[in-house]
Amino acid sequence: MYTPFLKQAAFHMSLLPLCILMIAFAAIVARCFQKQRVVKERAGSMLVTIVFLLYPGIVTRVFTTLKCKQIGAKSYLVADYSVVCWEGEHAEYALAMAVFSVIYVVGIPLGTGVLLHLNRTLLYPENIDAKNVVLMLKAESFGKVYGSLYEAYDQEYYWFETLIMIQKALLTGGLVLVAPGSSTQILVGLVIALTFYTILLKTQPYAGNAEDTMQSIATASTVMTLLIGFALKTSNQGGEDGGGMYDMVIMDSLLVGMFTFVAASGSYMLLISLPCFSCLAPSDPEEEREGTNPATKVTIKKSPDIMAAQLKETRLKHGAGSKEYKDLAKTMK
Repeated sequence: MYTPFLKQAAFHMSLLPLCILMIAFAAIVARCFQKQRVVKERAGSMLVTIVFLLYPGIVTRVFTTLKCKQIGAKSYLVADYSVVCWEGEHAEYALAMAVFSVIYVVGIPLGTGVLLHLNRTLLYPENIDAKNVVLMLKAESFGKVYGSLYEAYDQEYYWFETLIMIQKALLTGGLVLVAPGSSTQILVGLVIALTFYTILLKTQPYAGNAEDTMQSIATASTVMTLLIGFALKTSNQGGEDGGGMYDMVIMDSLLVGMFTFVAASGSYMLLISLPCFSCLAPSDPEEEREGTNPATKVTIKKSPDIMAAQLKETRLKHGAGSKEYKDLAKTMK
């Protein structure tokens, strides 16, 4: 059964409100069987997960609905050439998509950043005085709902997930507005990926060295892939003239090298995601020193900075409400 593109776009925009209504209804029913706090935390956590799963698709759909191509005297929707742009039904949808671009495309990452900034005192319970029970409970509850947004990052980079969302929006949706398959589109994507890669190398935002390394490898692979596409596109446009045998050999060697790097990076990422190959994952140098030198381990345990790091690691692994975390927090106090 054929569904017009504009109807698909309308349904896509309504997915998030429908999910919110379904979660709200399920939460109301669950309150009859569970404590209000537990229901609120689980519903909030589920909603955060759904928002971040739907976000890239929503961004792409918004920009696709606004992408038109001039053919003769009129503009037609690239996704459905039966639709004339900026007239009739499409004009109404374009206005709605402009509103959704503010609510979804801009509002979700901006709202995430504002939310984390306003509640930054609740992000890391190890920085809160254990005697302040009320604040500790608030931090624990906040972490169960929004912990996936910041717990993987160092404290000074709690906002980094917002930057990742902006990068996704630009790469998945923003590039839709550029001519598809053109060298300009590839170049814009390359600039976006390279900018993010530079920021990533400069900040090293993740709490663990392994995560920093993995994200660096993944982003480098993205940059390499776009660079390969740009090289192939420009070489095809250049034709056979303007290059000698040595130029072709150099270009082919560079492309093979970049292809090899991307393939090796992908294989490595796939391997270390398997439990049987977890030993291949990069490790934290501080953890290695602790495991190999008993004397150093004793010294580290007496260091407040390392104790705070151990407390943070326990929270990330078991959660702020776990027995392991509370026991370790008591020993620190």
